[in-house]
Amino acid sequence: PLAVSVRGQPAAEGRAERGPQELSGSGSILQMNPRLDGCMRSWNWVNGGDNTIQETVRVNGRMQCLSAAERGSFYPGRGFAFYSLAYGEYCLGHPLGAGAGRAAGRAP
Repeated sequence: PLAVSVRGQPAAEGRAERGPQELSGSGSILQMNPRLDGCMRSWNWVNGGDNTIQETVRVNGRMQCLSAAERGSFYPGRGFAFYSLAYGEYCLGHPLGAGAGRAAGRAP
C-alpha cells in the first residue's frame, strides 16, 4: 500500500503491489514494500478528492514531476524506467539468481 500524509496526518492511501510473491522453486514468500520515492504526475490516484494534498504538492517541489529528465532527476512521464529491487539480499539473507529482483515499469 502507498500512503500520503499531509502535515503528519494520513491523507490518502492506494495500492501499488500485487501481494506476496513466491520465488520460483524456493517455496519462500517475498513481501514487496514499495516506497513512494518520486513524483506522481497530477497525483491521479487520489482523484482530486482532497484539496489539502493538491496544495501540499503545489508548494513542495520534491513532490512535483519535472518537465524534462536530467541526471539525478525522475523520468518526465514518457519512456521506461528501470529499478533494481534487490529485496532478496535483505529479506531472505542470500542473493537472488541472475536477473531476479529487477523490475521494469512504463512511465505514465
